[in-house]
Amino acid sequence: MQAAEESDDGAQSLPDRLDQSEQAPARVMQTIGDAVVFVQERISAHVRADDHGSAAGPSAQRKRGKNEVRMAFYTLLPRQQQRQIFLHAVGVPAAWPHVQTLFGAPPYSFLEQGDAVMLNARGFSAGRANMTFDTVQLVASYAQFGLGHFKDALDRDYNVTFVMNGERTVKDMLLFDTRALAAGHRLVLQARVKRHRRADRLQMVRAGGIVRKGLAFPMPGESIDMQMKQAVRSKLYEDKVDDDVVSSSSFRLRVRVQRTVPRGQRCLTAAILAIVE
Repeated sequence: MQAAEESDDGAQSLPDRLDQSEQAPARVMQTIGDAVVFVQERISAHVRADDHGSAAGPSAQRKRGKNEVRMAFYTLLPRQQQRQIFLHAVGVPAAWPHVQTLFGAPPYSFLEQGDAVMLNARGFSAGRANMTFDTVQLVASYAQFGLGHFKDALDRDYNVTFVMNGERTVKDMLLFDTRALAAGHRLVLQARVKRHRRADRLQMVRAGGIVRKGLAFPMPGESIDMQMKQAVRSKLYEDKVDDDVVSSSSFRLRVRVQRTVPRGQRCLTAAILAIVE
C-alpha cells in the first residue's frame, strides 16, 4: 500500500468552519437548491460590501469571511452547481477583483474545457496561464477540496461527489445527506489525506500499523466508517445539533471501497468508487 505524499497544488491552510459568523443567521438546508442560494447570497454580499466600501471590520476579518465563502462553495455544492455559480460570478465585472479570494487560484477542476475560451487566467491570478486543466479532472486538488463532508477514524476527509441512482437536480437533497442514502447505493467519493510536515510523516511511517495507514488512501475491499463533520451537520439541521433530537445514526456513513484512483503521483486527494453498506 503506497502512502499519499505531500506535493500538490499549493494548498493554503483551511478554516475549520463554514460561515459561522455571528452575522450569519441559522439556516437549515434541505436541498441542493438551498445550498446554491446560501453560497450565492454570501458571494453577492461580499462583492457589494467591498465595492461600496462598507465591509465591516479590519481587512483580516474580511479576508477570513471570503475564505469561509470559498469553503462553503467547495464543500456544499456539487460540481455542476460550482461551475454554474462561478460562470455567473465572472459574468459580472464587479466580481472580477474577488475571483481569487472567493474561489481560489485557477485552474479550476469544476470547469469544462470549453469554458477556458472565454476566460483569461492571468486576469484573475498573476502567474497562472490556464483556467482549466488539459484533461478532465475527476478529483479536486487539495486546495479545492473544501472542508470535507465526513471524516474517518484515521483523520482522512471525504466528500460525496456523485450518487449513482439518478441525476440530481436543485430540488433533490444534498449529496452528503445520509437520509437520502441507502444500503446498496453506489457513490463516488473524494478522499483527502492530511498534509504533514516531513519529520512528522517519517515518524508516522516508522510507527507502522494503524498510524502509517492514515497516510494512505483506502484500498479496494476495505470498509470505512465515517462521521459527518460538525460544521457540515449544522447546515443540515441547526447551528447547534442536539444528538437527542436528531439520531446520531444520521451523521454516520459506512461504505465498502470498490476502486481507488489517486489524482496523481505525490497527490493527497483521490477518487473512490464505493457502495453504501
